[in-house]
Amino acid sequence: MGILRKKDLIIALLALLLNASCWPTYDLRNFTLYGETKSADPKKLDINGVYYRIERKESNRVWKYDHIRCMVFYSNGTFLNLFSNEVKLNVGTAISEITEDFEVNKKRYSNYLQFWGAYKIVQDTILIQWYVTDGGGPKSGLITYTAKVFDRKMKIENDTTLLEMSAKSNGENEKYDLYRTEKPDSTNLFMTNAGIKRKLERLYKNRHQ
Repeated sequence: MGILRKKDLIIALLALLLNASCWPTYDLRNFTLYGETKSADPKKLDINGVYYRIERKESNRVWKYDHIRCMVFYSNGTFLNLFSNEVKLNVGTAISEITEDFEVNKKRYSNYLQFWGAYKIVQDTILIQWYVTDGGGPKSGLITYTAKVFDRKMKIENDTTLLEMSAKSNGENEKYDLYRTEKPDSTNLFMTNAGIKRKLERLYKNRHQ
């Protein structure tokens, strides 16, 4: 019995360690926009929908269709990066497909760090932060698993148009337009993972003391 208990204890400790290794708490101190936005000003930015831009198929030799890149802003300061989808019929259908896919898989996607972030509006600029990981979602069993905070700036051209602050190689800015539609649920890892949320709240309080 003593041997069995020892094995059970070792297994439990290993499971705890593997689970904890999926929490990139080391880099949370760089997630400085967490909690900064309490509510979005609709006069500055309309967030009733999905922001998108089109990437033409000519920009990638393996693409058969144009692609859209989509992102969503929530009134509590949460940012959702929906990434891209093919435009086989039209923009509306492509956006519906990507949002519906997120709704169907939101329990799984809520644990993918690279989907989620935070934002803050400063005058005519929107500051965005989210995590960038290597190889997708959490990797159970990899003790060295980490995620880095990615910073992004966009200019608010008007309440339904955003422009990337960094110019592309051809000197043109990347423009995102609002497509009015129902947004995916904003439940995400930072809100549902108690360990991460506690540390973020503690870091937020320390910054504002």
